[in-house]
Amino acid sequence: MPLPTLCLADRKSAAVEYAKSQGLADEYFPGWDPLAIPQLDGIVSPANTIGEMSGGYDLVLRRAYQRQKIAIQPIVQHSIRNKPIHLGEARAIHVGALIPWLIVVPTVLGKNDAFSTMQSTTPGADIVTKGTYNLMVEAMNSGVTRIGTVLLGAGVGGMNYMVSVNAMAEGYFKFLDEYQ
Repeated sequence: MPLPTLCLADRKSAAVEYAKSQGLADEYFPGWDPLAIPQLDGIVSPANTIGEMSGGYDLVLRRAYQRQKIAIQPIVQHSIRNKPIHLGEARAIHVGALIPWLIVVPTVLGKNDAFSTMQSTTPGADIVTKGTYNLMVEAMNSGVTRIGTVLLGAGVGGMNYMVSVNAMAEGYFKFLDEYQ
């Protein structure tokens, strides 16, 4: 089974350069939008555990799929209601469209208090490491050949981009060690 090509894009060019220096990913695209990466068949949603896609990169994804007449948020939420997903796990969801696979990788909790507010901080680098490893496994098992992602936890999650890159690299290299 061929390994997926990991394509990293991020709005911070310094973050992409740092990722490149650490060997995180196979291809690099400075700029906000991994949706602009050519020939992707999968894209990462750095979501939350309830599939709320109202901010950060998830909102970008939701709007992009809406332009293709696909209501992505209800698809993700239906999947999560049927089988809950936890921080650092990953789930491939076939959604069709120009990029047919969405790999959901929650890095923050959904409604986590009596007031039903969203947690907005990624709780730790270990979640990002686990999420990166699991997204690669999910992509491979789903037959995704080119997967696009932003840095996990470094946007709405508030993690420093260097911490995110290092954590993602740890998960990525663990995946390569086990499957290459």
